[in-house]
Amino acid sequence: MKKLTLIILMFLTNATYAQSGIVAELATTTKINGDYNGDGKNEQAWVSYKTVGNNSYCYVNFSNPSIKRLKFEACYAAILINEGDLNGNKTEEISIVPGYLTSNWQTIQLYGIKSGKWQRLAHESFHLNLADEGMESVIQKSSKKGYISIKSINVDDNAEWTEITKTVKLR
Repeated sequence: MKKLTLIILMFLTNATYAQSGIVAELATTTKINGDYNGDGKNEQAWVSYKTVGNNSYCYVNFSNPSIKRLKFEACYAAILINEGDLNGNKTEEISIVPGYLTSNWQTIQLYGIKSGKWQRLAHESFHLNLADEGMESVIQKSSKKGYISIKSINVDDNAEWTEITKTVKLR
């Protein structure tokens, strides 16, 4: 079962982030559990951030010190999702939607550990309106082994939007 945690980190304030129906209070201690390295034990994952000069960074940290943290530049907030074991390798994959100061168009990135190292397995741009059913609905396990389904939006030449589902091979 997917577990969704919305973690918002905004310039050390008690600000509230509200965009396209997603509202969350500032939270730096919310953690999601999962077996991210395949050792049969659950680890905790959480997001922290650091500002250096004019640059902001989000980090996905893990309770097991042998799991290297993930770093995202120019990131002020993050949505972190345990996707479960999507590729059948006995490790749970993790999705992150780094918050960038752009628009309702965001990028969901899927990561998994392969040969002891994090690899980005897939990424796709999507519009936050797709998250109305919950962020966990954006990526789904495909019936085709080694693939996932990602919701997205196609914008045609007349600026008409159509929701589509892409089947993407995991790297």
